[in-house]
Amino acid sequence: MRGLVEAALGSLAPTIVFAVVLSWGAYPGEIPVSDPRPIKSVPGQPVFFEALGPDSLITYSHERVALVDTSGDQPTIKKYALPKGVWDFQVCFWSRSVVIVGLWEIANAGRQAVLVYDFEKKATLKRTDLPKGFGLCALAASRPRNLVAWTEFHHYQEAPPVLRVNAVDGEDRLKALPLELDDKYQRVDHLTFSPDGSLLAMGCNAGCGGVGVIDVRALKVLWRKRRNGGLGSITFGPDGSRFYATGEGGIVCYDAKDGTVLSKLPDQPEMPAYDASALTPDGEFILAGWNLYHCVDIWRVKDWKLVSRIRGAPGLNTLALLPSPDGKAFWAGDIVRKGSLDLVAMPEDVRAAPQPPPPSGDGGSKVEKNEKR
Repeated sequence: MRGLVEAALGSLAPTIVFAVVLSWGAYPGEIPVSDPRPIKSVPGQPVFFEALGPDSLITYSHERVALVDTSGDQPTIKKYALPKGVWDFQVCFWSRSVVIVGLWEIANAGRQAVLVYDFEKKATLKRTDLPKGFGLCALAASRPRNLVAWTEFHHYQEAPPVLRVNAVDGEDRLKALPLELDDKYQRVDHLTFSPDGSLLAMGCNAGCGGVGVIDVRALKVLWRKRRNGGLGSITFGPDGSRFYATGEGGIVCYDAKDGTVLSKLPDQPEMPAYDASALTPDGEFILAGWNLYHCVDIWRVKDWKLVSRIRGAPGLNTLALLPSPDGKAFWAGDIVRKGSLDLVAMPEDVRAAPQPPPPSGDGGSKVEKNEKR
């Protein structure tokens, strides 16, 4: 009997292997799959990061931040410690030494605040305390508008979520906008400024995973829509006229002014639940990190063709993506090896035009001007 079973399983082995291979290739058809080709690597760095310029990155974790100079063949790293007593934080970088930190202080009865903090001088330039009973959800900053924005939620749902904006440099210009969401348990987990800072896209992870846009100058909600499934990230196009919401259910492109759905990822045999996304500088391709399969998918936006899948090592998570200014490569965390930040080459058929310079805006930053002096 045992011999018959072994013989049957042996005859089925090629079929089983074929089925496994087919299941990988069945989404969403013939996919050109490749391994990541790292150009530069920064070992031992957290996987959360953002760009300060074409040759510098900032990485951050719950313990410290680091400035990474990537101009040479071997990146150099300068680490900074957080203010004492900080238990948890979110961060937006304003310049090479000044950051905007949303923090939770152990020594202050768990009080939460938003700081403009100079790491070089170890000095707080500005502090805004959150009202008692409120916690910080999302944080974003706009250099053209000289603004920082954040969302708050009440710990016991006794008050609606609130969006607050304030000037980063100069005197306080604190304003608040109560947000009416679909239920009292929802939070605005994602905030992203448009390139010129005139619009602010928001998104909710919980509940319906809704998205919406706020007019920054008037501080009013232009539109808000339900969205099926949780939200992974929000990415504006280069001119700010549209943005892409990624997460459960794939990718949806919205008109930023009125919320019209301009296009979306067609239905697939298995709809992806992307965790991170970024557009190439020309807006022609979108990179989407899918942690379930430890890969980065590259979609051509005009016809939603999956042009490439870059496959990371099993067990690794890609939580942030950043194309290079020339569009020939992208930075990704945890795609080649655990705890590594890598500049990975784009596939040969994905080449983007150089990114145009950001709008000058009407805000400016005295912090940056002082540094240049």
